[in-house]
Amino acid sequence: MKRTIYHMLLLLVTAITLASCEKEEENFRVTPPTQIVFDDFIDKNTADYKVAGNIVLKISAPGASSVRVLSTYTGGTKDLGTLAVADGSATLNIPARSVRATGTVVGAGTNPTSTRAANTYTFKVDATMPDGTVATRYFTAVIVQ
Repeated sequence: MKRTIYHMLLLLVTAITLASCEKEEENFRVTPPTQIVFDDFIDKNTADYKVAGNIVLKISAPGASSVRVLSTYTGGTKDLGTLAVADGSATLNIPARSVRATGTVVGAGTNPTSTRAANTYTFKVDATMPDGTVATRYFTAVIVQ
């Protein structure tokens, strides 16, 4: 009788222990996660551009159907456009002066009190996948004289 109680108690403790374990969720992802890459360099996240020139940025997002680029800066944001992705990449090509919604884009060095931070624009790049999910990465454009 003692042995039966011992086995029942052991079975109960085992059942409680197994019931308290977390079940790992299976990954049923059909498409791999998108890795947004700028100018074919995975580590690239910033670049300098001339105030009188163009910002040309290759955005690689394999599997994405489109990428949307928003420019954010102190005091506002501007939608730079939605680009179609062809063969896994899209190219943003805009005048450097058009990264602001209002005001003047000032290149570093145009006045003695300007700072690099005052001429920095963060691009939020959203890649839209065929299933509707969105991958996001940020890029910093520094406008220089």
